[in-house]
Amino acid sequence: EAAPHQLEAMADATWGVDHNVYGLVLTYHGAAVYHTTKKLGLIVDSSMESEAIASCKAAEMVAYAREVLRALGDVCTEPTLIGTDNLANHSTAMGLGCPSRSKHFLRRYFVLKQRIKAEECTLVHVPGADMPADALTKWVTKDKYLKSMTYLTNDRPTTSPAPPPANAT
Repeated sequence: EAAPHQLEAMADATWGVDHNVYGLVLTYHGAAVYHTTKKLGLIVDSSMESEAIASCKAAEMVAYAREVLRALGDVCTEPTLIGTDNLANHSTAMGLGCPSRSKHFLRRYFVLKQRIKAEECTLVHVPGADMPADALTKWVTKDKYLKSMTYLTNDRPTTSPAPPPANAT
């Protein structure tokens, strides 16, 4: 499925011993307008913390993109969707969960929560199987990769017109 026409962001992160990266993609009018994969520049203690960094970076890009669109006369009136596949990250950012085991990095959520409260963006849970940013942060199956590329590029199978008859004049 291709990306929607409205501005949208998807963020993902991988946490481990030697592979700490985040990836995010910003789409508009059905295709990627920005994507990146970057190494996390600090030591993180959990997958939730690495996903928090990815979501906060996505919110920064959303704020920038919304300002560019406003300058171009296309004002975003609804909150921009930011997708995450980490339920703990989603619950904490949206103020739905108890962040007792994440107090050491709650400051990361401060700006994201302000942006959500101001209705600039909203964070939604996207199941891992449907997260297009996974292809930016880890090895994925061929099917998952193709599904991600369809989302990012708005590349849909098309039917070719039938060739003209050989005897056509």
